[in-house]
Amino acid sequence: MNDYSDLCDRIERIIRSKGYELDFEVINETYSFNIYNNERKSIANLQIGDTTGSILTGKTRNKYQNLSEEQDVLYVSWLSTENEYRGQNLALLIMIYGICYLKLKFPNINYVTLDDDSDRSEYILRNIYDSLGFSFRDTIEMDMRTPKKLKLSGPEKQLLLDKNFIKLANIKLNQIDARGGKRKSKRNRKINRKTKTKTKTKTKTKINRKTKRKL
Repeated sequence: MNDYSDLCDRIERIIRSKGYELDFEVINETYSFNIYNNERKSIANLQIGDTTGSILTGKTRNKYQNLSEEQDVLYVSWLSTENEYRGQNLALLIMIYGICYLKLKFPNINYVTLDDDSDRSEYILRNIYDSLGFSFRDTIEMDMRTPKKLKLSGPEKQLLLDKNFIKLANIKLNQIDARGGKRKSKRNRKINRKTKTKTKTKTKTKINRKTKRKL
């Protein structure tokens, strides 16, 4: 359980470093986690609770043994970030935090379930749930017309809370720490490339001038 506690502590530190606050309340047995800005406005929200659900056991990300059984699970019913605060990984942070917090509270629960209706649900890359180890419960196949896009038969996903989840969560937090929690836009990346190119050109020009003087 120390791994889950360490993740919670680490996320609290990251959120504080951004100037935000993290808190939660329990509404009708559902835990509502919120990240607040300095005006005490909720800018990211996660709603998650403990319930009973059908879990596909004995499966990996790509192989299914169709062994379905009822278990106590954590169910994510809502995850959102306000538009103006997107790109700061707040949804990812609050997602990991909520899961770890409730794992500490309900140590016998080993699965998290949700319905992935996000804009990236059909894609392998840049999907917040896939990046943490969630996998589809139903059969999926690759869409050959669009690389790295899936044909889905249902939105249901499940996550096994094991060492792999801890590893993936720490990898994501390392990435957030490395870039200060902000994702560079394509425009900023292009500007950075142009700046580097100009710097290299100026350096070469100076070297050429020095060479001419010597001659």
